[in-house]
Amino acid sequence: MVNIRDFFKQKRNKLSLSQILDFSQKIEDFFWNLEAVQKAPQIFMYLSFKQEPHTLKIIEKALKLKKEVLVPVVKQGEMQSAFLKNTKQLKKGAFGILEPCETLLKNPDQQCVFVIPGLVFDRQGNRMGYGKGFYDRFLEKKPQLKIAFAYSFQVLGQILSQPHDVLMDKIITEKEIILC
Repeated sequence: MVNIRDFFKQKRNKLSLSQILDFSQKIEDFFWNLEAVQKAPQIFMYLSFKQEPHTLKIIEKALKLKKEVLVPVVKQGEMQSAFLKNTKQLKKGAFGILEPCETLLKNPDQQCVFVIPGLVFDRQGNRMGYGKGFYDRFLEKKPQLKIAFAYSFQVLGQILSQPHDVLMDKIITEKEIILC
């Protein structure tokens, strides 16, 4: 029997590059049209991996707009935020995920917008991640706006969540912005 994580990984892995690019552009358009994003001086953005919605163009645009960009890094088993000066700082890490080669840690400010990946979401803002809990532990005490990027097929009516799971405020797909 295939578990829910494997099912959605397999479904996402069937997307073609053109579908990923098309969906990612639509997600990006929704993202930049949010007033909170336009006003935010700082954005914490995950670095996309494989078939996830692409985020590099968003990071590049944020840097051009003179926004501070923070990206996740894991140090001593805990997620932290690293300040990104430019995308030339990024190199493929151990799992093939882009990581900053220089790590200048910086705390997110109160107006920071967090953009979070995941495998499955529900319309109430519950998120099923990759099973390590890095984002949940990192975000649990952060009151700032939390936005998830997902493909529309990754959003269900309801999923089982754990008490430690951090809720998303909004989910952006290629079809809509879901207010949770």
